[in-house]
Amino acid sequence: MSKNFENVDVSVEFGGVKLQSPFILSSGPLTYAAEGMIKAHKNGVGAVVTKTIRINRAINPVTHIGTMNADSLVNCEKWADSDPEVWFNREIPMAKKAGCVVIASVGHTLEEAEAIVAPAEAAGADFIELVSYTEIDMLPMLEATIARVKIPIICKLSSNYPAWKDPVECARKCIEIGKANNHKVMIAAIDSVGPVLAIDVYTQGPKVSSENGYAWLSGGAIRPISMKINYEIMKMDRNIISYGIGGVTKAEDALEYLMVGTTGVGICSIAIIKGIEYISKLIVDLKKKMSELGYSNIAELRGSAIDNLSKETSNEPTVGEQEKDVESDAKLQFTFKEEICIKCNKCVKICSYDARTLKFPEMRVDRDLCRNCGACSSVCPTRALTSVAVKKFTRTDDLQNYVAYFS
Repeated sequence: MSKNFENVDVSVEFGGVKLQSPFILSSGPLTYAAEGMIKAHKNGVGAVVTKTIRINRAINPVTHIGTMNADSLVNCEKWADSDPEVWFNREIPMAKKAGCVVIASVGHTLEEAEAIVAPAEAAGADFIELVSYTEIDMLPMLEATIARVKIPIICKLSSNYPAWKDPVECARKCIEIGKANNHKVMIAAIDSVGPVLAIDVYTQGPKVSSENGYAWLSGGAIRPISMKINYEIMKMDRNIISYGIGGVTKAEDALEYLMVGTTGVGICSIAIIKGIEYISKLIVDLKKKMSELGYSNIAELRGSAIDNLSKETSNEPTVGEQEKDVESDAKLQFTFKEEICIKCNKCVKICSYDARTLKFPEMRVDRDLCRNCGACSSVCPTRALTSVAVKKFTRTDDLQNYVAYFS
């Protein structure tokens, strides 16, 4: 790793505003008021999103957030539990005075967009973020907001079917409306996933106190869902300004979003679980990882993964394609670096086929047992064991590589 990681520039330009980092603190408990937003800003977030402001403040059920494993949450929290006037008169102005870049979250209906967006802009918000429960509400809300504000607008998309049938197509429509009205429109994807159910085994009841115990899932568990949607949006138009939300728990997760083309990265659940100070660590880790990979700024890596993904990645396979059995002409070629192996044995434990052995310093793979799944190299914490798919990998090649890498 380069010793000069401190010189890595993680600032980004987001809709014409420079952010000190790509991390955007998503709407949630941590942005309950100006104090929370300011604390996040001091820990390095590039922007903060207010709790969703609605005409009527929320009254949340007692017990409305619960943990799921080490990096995810379930919640039945509603929206901002203070009145709109409090946000306009105190929270937004106070956060702005402290140096925060403020994104005012507004939901969830056309009536509310018409009533709230202009006062939010007047209070000093840098952006308006529109949130709706159903896909059909988003476009009317966007058009009403364009007619009332001059600041950039962010449309926050969901993947929850059937209320949201096609977030990628909705993103396209939002961008087109913005272009038609000469107004900067941006995208945030995705909202929490649900409804879901989590049971507390000690009380034999739900983890949160909503009707039926149903909740919304956020955190690490939803990252692959969000990643696919964000990739499809950015593949459609690489010039879209967006931030990806869902499951960022470490620096590598943030890099995934940036590499599929997002401009910023939403973060919330892990900062609730580990504390807002964890974001300061994430920023240092991001600089270190970027330096290790040879990047000096965010612009160099943004969208770098798009061309490496197959054209079929975003398409659902047909039944015929799912059933088709094709003999692969590729196999994995493994590389082992003894000097950085820490003897954790994870590569051996994860192999379902008992194909791999490590009797340090010797690493071996039985090619007659190996199914080329790649699990062994994926769990190596130091990348001592890596793999790459090689076309037309013959038995002779197997032997040569076996000798070269493992003997």
